[in-house]
Amino acid sequence: MSASPRSERPEPFSPTRWRMRLGRVLVLLDAWVILASIILAFQIRQILGEAGGLSPLLLEVWVTFAILPMWLAILYAFGCYRPEYQSQSGESFRRFLAGTSVSVLILGFFSFLFRLEIPRLFVLMLWFFVLLFGYGGRVAIRRKLHRRRSEGRLTTNVLLVGAGEETSTVAQAMDAAPGFGYVPIGFVDDRLEPGALVNEHEVLGPTARALELAGQHDVGLVVVSLAAAEPGTLSDIILQLEGSAVDLAIAPSLFDVATRRVTIESIDHVPLLHIDQVRLNRGNRILKRAMDLLAAAVLGVVTLPLWLGAVLAIRIESNGPVLFRQVRVGKDGRAFIMLKFRTMVPDAEERKAEVAHLNEAGHKFFKIRQDPRVTHVGRLLRKWSLDELPQLVNVLRGDMSMVGPRPPVPEEVALYESWHHRRLRVRPGITGVWQVSGRSEVPFEEAVRLDLFYIENWSPAYDIFLLAKTVLAVLGRKGAY
Repeated sequence: MSASPRSERPEPFSPTRWRMRLGRVLVLLDAWVILASIILAFQIRQILGEAGGLSPLLLEVWVTFAILPMWLAILYAFGCYRPEYQSQSGESFRRFLAGTSVSVLILGFFSFLFRLEIPRLFVLMLWFFVLLFGYGGRVAIRRKLHRRRSEGRLTTNVLLVGAGEETSTVAQAMDAAPGFGYVPIGFVDDRLEPGALVNEHEVLGPTARALELAGQHDVGLVVVSLAAAEPGTLSDIILQLEGSAVDLAIAPSLFDVATRRVTIESIDHVPLLHIDQVRLNRGNRILKRAMDLLAAAVLGVVTLPLWLGAVLAIRIESNGPVLFRQVRVGKDGRAFIMLKFRTMVPDAEERKAEVAHLNEAGHKFFKIRQDPRVTHVGRLLRKWSLDELPQLVNVLRGDMSMVGPRPPVPEEVALYESWHHRRLRVRPGITGVWQVSGRSEVPFEEAVRLDLFYIENWSPAYDIFLLAKTVLAVLGRKGAY
């Protein structure tokens, strides 16, 4: 049997050298983008000036060229050239947006300070073009990297210290996301014998041999789990790796915390990890509610023809009500009536016992891929998630939010374990992390974890991001049945 592509390593790979190379590529990309954007903004401004009688540009353009080194330095200060951020699209965009915006603001400050009177239209176009082309270039580089890494190229072998649940989770994440380029090759642990298997990865030896084993297996990164390793292990690993070409990372127990909420504070050279709490204060609640009302009203008007088409199709195919009303459990355990377009035969609830043996989602969810109770029109509505449209009324009423945990039925809540009830802390949503992560294909336990991740990491930008991802999920018809 031939080896998998990820196991083929034709030559030693140095993550340190690769980080420097990628950083240089990004610097060159940004320098080219900034210069090209200056020229493009200048040309557009000149054309508009000739057409509208605006004053021509000359000195201002050379001043803009002159701040190029400062612009690159600002992007560097914002971490735009750190490779670990390039694999995270959201973090990469936030840092590039912040660095670009600060650079443009400083350009405006220089214009005011030296009375250059650089036109605001020119500055605005420059900001837009740099953001568009600069981040577009990063997306292209990231996709190329992910593709090559998925093929087994430009990957980094990883040695994990401490064979515990935490490091096993890290190894599973690396295996599940080959595009990040990390390949776990095994563990070092003082409590297990060499050769023992932990989630299909082998214990290679004790922690005292970490550097030796790293050299034998072409390891570029050592990951230490403070929870799984013995006390004092981190200091020993740091001493072992000192002066070597092997990088070191620490895996804290923060799997459900967004990285933007983590900051590091140093107290007399002692680092502390601060986790910003998500508190939906009165201002945030008002903001989220305003976003819900605006989105529901706009979508209601835009999709009105779809509502009329669905009502007509349901009426033509079968007798019975157009809307399906069902009791669901909302915020703080309060019950409400959720609305959907009817997609099943009128007596579907009475026939539920007949198809109970077909349930594919376990005892806490009830999902059947080919449910015989679904009508032809209902199957089409479900395929494109059009049956969810009446829930916009629930949003306007205040029963639901546009984004949030999926509202469960009382029978599901009765089977909840204590930690499951945390998903009832907020208003349920029409869509959420669960939907953009596979919709009906997501198991119950995983769906709850995704809901809790959303609750703990809520922000207005996150809601907008999930709404955009929902549109893509619906158009791709992933997991809908």
